[in-house]
Amino acid sequence: MTWNRTSRQLKAALIALAYVAVALLVNFTISWWPPQKVLGIEIPPGLLLVGAIFVMRDYAQRAVGNWVVPLTLLASVLTYFAVDHVVAFASGAAFFVSESIDFGIFKITKRPIKDRIVISSAVAVPFDGLIFLGIMSWLDPWHFWDQQLFWVHYTVKMVASILMWLWLSRRAIRSHSLKPAEWR
Repeated sequence: MTWNRTSRQLKAALIALAYVAVALLVNFTISWWPPQKVLGIEIPPGLLLVGAIFVMRDYAQRAVGNWVVPLTLLASVLTYFAVDHVVAFASGAAFFVSESIDFGIFKITKRPIKDRIVISSAVAVPFDGLIFLGIMSWLDPWHFWDQQLFWVHYTVKMVASILMWLWLSRRAIRSHSLKPAEWR
């Protein structure tokens, strides 16, 4: 029994660490890798990795529950000291709002994790994008619908969420067993 509990705790700690590491990696790439022109749109390469943060956050939420909020704060503090103050503030503010939305959806829906990932991303990602891109001065509030960078940001995050949903769905079908129940 003790080994099983220790194994679960180790797994939760590794997922929590992975969540903070992914957040730092994305913030590093946003700060240090200059925007690249893709299909005529200047895109910071870090934005192409942002979807991974939302998926990792959902796993961290499942593994450590409410401790995901201090993990988000830790990632912001580490970003502040190791990367860039503006990116840390933008990331932290966007994550605070989107995490609050995500947390509510994650707890209220009681759906399997694969569904919660997509639902919470669909609702929280626009707020995350508006706040992050706005603080970074990459968003013009007067011409919102013309903001290609916002739509790239939203699309990348949703593609990551949908890919995770497909992977988890396929995994559940392939296993032929419906355990653990939350993967259904």
